[in-house]
Amino acid sequence: MTRFNGPFRASFAAALLGFSASALLTGCTTAMTFPTASISPSYNESPIQLTAGQFRPVVFVSEVQDNRQSRVAGAVGGTTFTSGQGLHQFVHREFEGQLSSGGVPLGRSKSDAESQSNSHREIAIQIRSVSYGAATAAHKTVGGVNLLVTVNDESGRPVFAQTYFGTSSPRRVWSTAERSGEVMSQAVREAVTKAVRDGKFRAAVGL
Repeated sequence: MTRFNGPFRASFAAALLGFSASALLTGCTTAMTFPTASISPSYNESPIQLTAGQFRPVVFVSEVQDNRQSRVAGAVGGTTFTSGQGLHQFVHREFEGQLSSGGVPLGRSKSDAESQSNSHREIAIQIRSVSYGAATAAHKTVGGVNLLVTVNDESGRPVFAQTYFGTSSPRRVWSTAERSGEVMSQAVREAVTKAVRDGKFRAAVGL
């Protein structure tokens, strides 16, 4: 039976530990798959007739911006989850859906909004952070998203800005593209709902 001396045994153990850590870090990478928005947006189709002194702008949601340095949301076991274009589209549609269901006149674009009212507002959304991972006793949140929501007037001047954080904490952590997307979509819905129900936000868009 071959015996290893002390220094060799120590270096061999260190190499084995390094190999094990590397193996854990080199798992698969999966893009989250997001469901359709909970509410389909309803767009305003005709010009809004305003009487003197009325303020009822048509609102449009611009393309979602992503301020993250990495598209990695987190990891579960050996699977690393990323969130990119699918997340952007879901945030955009969810915001449009909740706005239109809340009675906000909604345009498809800036030019569409301008053609319907002499007053319009742009809602600019920036993704500040996304997190996804296993729950612990100290930190039970599994999915989280932080959105910066800005309302700009006709000249592009910001009239309102606020960050909204949404979370989702299911009973277990899912390691599939579809399930992870469902968890993150719930966090997005919570953040968007907070924004749409915010009195200062509603005042900024004319509600």
